[in-house]
Amino acid sequence: EGSSDNIFLNNNFSDFGDAGLILLAGSRRNRIEGNVMIRSGDAGVNIQDSDGNEVINNVAHQSSDGGVVLNSANNTIVRGNDVRFNPNGVDASNSNNLTIEDNDGSNSLQTGFELGNGLNFIIRNNIANNTGGSGFGIESGAFDANGAPVGGALIEGNTANENRENGIVVADGGHTIRNN
Repeated sequence: EGSSDNIFLNNNFSDFGDAGLILLAGSRRNRIEGNVMIRSGDAGVNIQDSDGNEVINNVAHQSSDGGVVLNSANNTIVRGNDVRFNPNGVDASNSNNLTIEDNDGSNSLQTGFELGNGLNFIIRNNIANNTGGSGFGIESGAFDANGAPVGGALIEGNTANENRENGIVVADGGHTIRNN
């Protein structure tokens, strides 16, 4: 809690009762990189109420929750992670300005990439094949006083094949969806 400017690099965790790495309550500008987390009792990486963190090139498999779970984690980068074989690969809520790119959330039990309640997402070059739900679910959207959408997501270059539900689901307007 309240821990900033740390680097968590090349650690291995397996068979534990909670999340692999947890950043809470104002933990800012941390980098979580090159870690392996297998069979956690919660998320592989869990970031709550903490901004400006980076989650890069980690492996998180067989967690009880998502591979990477973000809640109120503004300005966070999630890049190059192998988050297969979890309930969700990446699960984000109440977060703005997220960059989610080059991750593999295939073989998730539910939606591979589930993003809700946030603005200005970049969701680029991710893979979500063979999921139990949709490959990508974007449930965010905001509108100005005149009803025009603001803060839409850029969803491009992603792959979503052979999912139990949809490839890409977008609940509201104002998003750019291209080259998937």
